[in-house]
Amino acid sequence: MAQTTSDINSDIDTDALAKAIFEKRSGGNRRTPEKALREIAAIIGVSAPTLSRIERGAMPDLATYVKICEWLKVPLEKFVKR
Repeated sequence: MAQTTSDINSDIDTDALAKAIFEKRSGGNRRTPEKALREIAAIIGVSAPTLSRIERGAMPDLATYVKICEWLKVPLEKFVKR
């Protein structure tokens, strides 16, 4: 039986994804992010509110997840729960 998009999304480790986004955006420095959220969202191709929600642990849709993984330069499987 094939997985649906919602099944695939529920398998994403949103905490690890959020941490990776924040670390790349801020260089790990919580006080002074190197790049503004809006700038990164524009580079990725998503809205700033969407990226902000994901950075706080919200589940991205599949298209957004793919864009973020491309920006992070990681394989799609990186954040899939095993």
